[in-house]
Amino acid sequence: MGDSAVLTIPVTVTDDQGGTDTAQIRITVNGTNDGPVAGADVTTSVDEDAASISGQLTSTDLDDNATTTFSISAGSEAPAGFSLNSDGSYSFDPTDSAYDHLNVGDSAALTIPVTVTDDQGGTDTAQIRITVNGTNDAPVAGADVTTSVSEDAAAITGQLTSTDLDDNASATFTVSEGSTAPAGFSLNSDGSYSFDPTDSAYDHLNVGDSTTLTIPVTVTDDQGSTDNAQIRITLNGASDAPTAITVSNSFINEDAAGGSVVADLSAADADFGDTFTYRLTDDADSRFVIDGDQIKVADGVTLNHEDISSHDVTIEVQDASGSTFSRTVTIDVTDVNEAPVDIIFSGDSLDENAEAGTVVANLSATDEDGGEVFSYALTDDPSGNFEIVGNQIRVKEGADIDYEDSSEHNLTVQVTDSDGNSFAEMVTIDVRDVDERPAGMVLLGTNNADQLVGGAGDDTFYGKGANDRLEGGEGDDTFRVDYDAGLDQMTGGEGHDTVQGGSRNDTIRVSDGLSNLNGVEEIDGGTGWNQVLGTGGDDTLDFSVDDAPTLENINRINGGRGNDTIINDDTGRELYGDAGNDTIIGGAGDDVFRVDYDA
Repeated sequence: MGDSAVLTIPVTVTDDQGGTDTAQIRITVNGTNDGPVAGADVTTSVDEDAASISGQLTSTDLDDNATTTFSISAGSEAPAGFSLNSDGSYSFDPTDSAYDHLNVGDSAALTIPVTVTDDQGGTDTAQIRITVNGTNDAPVAGADVTTSVSEDAAAITGQLTSTDLDDNASATFTVSEGSTAPAGFSLNSDGSYSFDPTDSAYDHLNVGDSTTLTIPVTVTDDQGSTDNAQIRITLNGASDAPTAITVSNSFINEDAAGGSVVADLSAADADFGDTFTYRLTDDADSRFVIDGDQIKVADGVTLNHEDISSHDVTIEVQDASGSTFSRTVTIDVTDVNEAPVDIIFSGDSLDENAEAGTVVANLSATDEDGGEVFSYALTDDPSGNFEIVGNQIRVKEGADIDYEDSSEHNLTVQVTDSDGNSFAEMVTIDVRDVDERPAGMVLLGTNNADQLVGGAGDDTFYGKGANDRLEGGEGDDTFRVDYDAGLDQMTGGEGHDTVQGGSRNDTIRVSDGLSNLNGVEEIDGGTGWNQVLGTGGDDTLDFSVDDAPTLENINRINGGRGNDTIINDDTGRELYGDAGNDTIIGGAGDDVFRVDYDA
């Protein structure tokens, strides 16, 4: 526009004869604007995650020296990632987030209307068509999960999340490859999970202990792309009750002493390093006790298989936190061959001078073990007079059993059972005294002064009248005075000798100092009213001294004439001095002093 062009056109005119002439045509052409002509539309495609693409739009314009400018057509906007320069150069970044939603197989067609304008305002239009092909965008796992729970608490649950820019993308959650879900943990494909802290794998955690479980999780989209996350669970230990009691042994020998160990105890408890105490809640009627971690026989208890062959006890174990577990066990009492506990003697005495082979006693034994066979032996026989034959104590051949030598013999008898267990017991064998003396004699005197001499037996003397001499000798002799009117000299000798009255009222005559009674132990007046009578001289009749005869059935002591001294024993009786200056001394009894004739 503003330009012009003069066109001069020479023209020759020629006739039919070839004659010519010339002329000119002069035309002035004034210039006007010719609009630009946009180049061909651009059509291209690119992947969503590919590198940026660029290009150059073109245009033509017939006008000399015409200039053009490219722009997005009015009423339109450049799509995300697209940039158009005025010279027609453009670029497109397919990684712009505006296209992240495109999944594999998806596409978006971008139509960008472009206007080219020349310097005179003439325009033309073109289009850029870009097809953006979707690619897979990896999922993005949500934030890691961190939590804590007590070992004995209820199960915990949760939900893992992820995002994915691709439209309609799906995600699957798994425990990452190379890892294993810890005990009690469960992960579902949709990302939901649960954890049971009471799983036995964590029972070992004690109070104050903890462990951290790190669970790597992979989220995978439907195109196989992945991202990772972690679940961290801190598990705090709690006290677990004991779950078992181990008893090392369940039997004990009968008759085991108090304090004998029956069994060692141990407890099972999931808590590592826990400590335990034990007690018996049933001790079988105080037969057993707990000492530390042992069951023992209680002091003073006798276990007897024959009485009760087993006992049930209940053991309770308590851990450091106070949790308990109980178990009842049966303790068997083992039968042991027990030693005999007693020997029974059917007799324990025999007569002196017993013959060889005489059975002193039959023997039997007491043993708690039924059906035992016993053997017997003499383990101590100082006299050498006895022997065991079978189950009898017998007088041995050549024995000398004399009461006067020894009135008893101590023997030790041992019984042995079939298992070699033995018991010994001492028995005292009493020897019964047998009268070995010959038969006693009856010696009768006359009315004259007789001398009668007895033998070895128990003799009876009747001196009768006159002053007789009576000699008893051996044996327990009796000097009868019921017919005797004399002052006899009586010598008792060995044995227990007695001056004996009869059934009438007897007078037993004695001399000064009781000198006519030698070796006489007793004066017995008999059944009548009886007296002891001194001589006509000065007599001392002292019945209080130890060697004086004892007085039985004597009603009066009569000193007779003379200056007598009468001393009574401790039995009350009449004391009669008769004539003379007498001294009368009573004893501890109730005495009567007669003085009616005493001068």
